[in-house]
Amino acid sequence: MLVYCSSLALDPVGGAQDVIRQIAVWVGKRCRSFIDPERLGHGIRDFNIAGKYHIQSRVSVDDDNSPVYPFLFCAQLSHADEQVSGRRWVMEVGLQQDTPDSEIICTFLLKTDEVSARVTTPIQVTRPRLVQDIVEHCNPSNYTPGLRVKRLDEKSAAAFLIEVEREERSYPIVIISPLRDGKYLV
Repeated sequence: MLVYCSSLALDPVGGAQDVIRQIAVWVGKRCRSFIDPERLGHGIRDFNIAGKYHIQSRVSVDDDNSPVYPFLFCAQLSHADEQVSGRRWVMEVGLQQDTPDSEIICTFLLKTDEVSARVTTPIQVTRPRLVQDIVEHCNPSNYTPGLRVKRLDEKSAAAFLIEVEREERSYPIVIISPLRDGKYLV
């Protein structure tokens, strides 16, 4: 079952290695272990951590471990649900950078795999902490939709209309109504 997916446009100071470093730190915290960012960035076929977690990564590099462009990287962390037998959690992260100077597109996918139709316990929908860590440390591009909440009122209505009709816009606009007490869920 799909739990979460999104993408970010990034422009980190240290390039893709900064993003890979954040992924390694997040995996290390999640697994209570150390994951070498350099090893993760060179590709891991299948690594078992503490008998519970499995991590894999793939990367487009040449024989000298230098990036090949377009640069592609993906990592997958999977583990069994600690409370629901028969459920496996899978987190996938992908990076794409067309040239050394272009922005990096980072995609996230969190899903569960149930091994039987008998697994009926509902899941807790969540955004992985990794997404926030990358937003905080890897300089999201101004073109990344959804980073900032904008209030729609009479003053901003004209700008909103321009944004809705802008032909270059390549993302949806989500409007959230307030609750009865005037507060928003965002």
